Amino acid sequence: MVNCLDKFEEIFLSDGSFVNGFSKITFADILAACEIEQPRMAGYEPQEGRPKLTAWLQAVKNKCNPYYDEAHGILNKIAKQTKKGLEAKL
Repeated sequence: MVNCLDKFEEIFLSDGSFVNGFSKITFADILAACEIEQPRMAGYEPQEGRPKLTAWLQAVKNKCNPYYDEAHGILNKIAKQTKKGLEAKL
């Protein structure tokens, strides 16, 4: 996961735009963002230590909201519960 996210950031987000290299969002951005969000449910934070990925995800959210947040509502709840559970174990 670490290697894949590092490569994604290095290759697809090298110029700071969307994954197609242009300034317009595409379906590829939406699909990639949804896949990258999913590991959060297991307690993994894909954005941690990845500023380009963080900026890109925020840009995708900004372009797609309010629908992005609505579509990720359950994922966000599960991620929040997982985080609480992991913190409780520490």
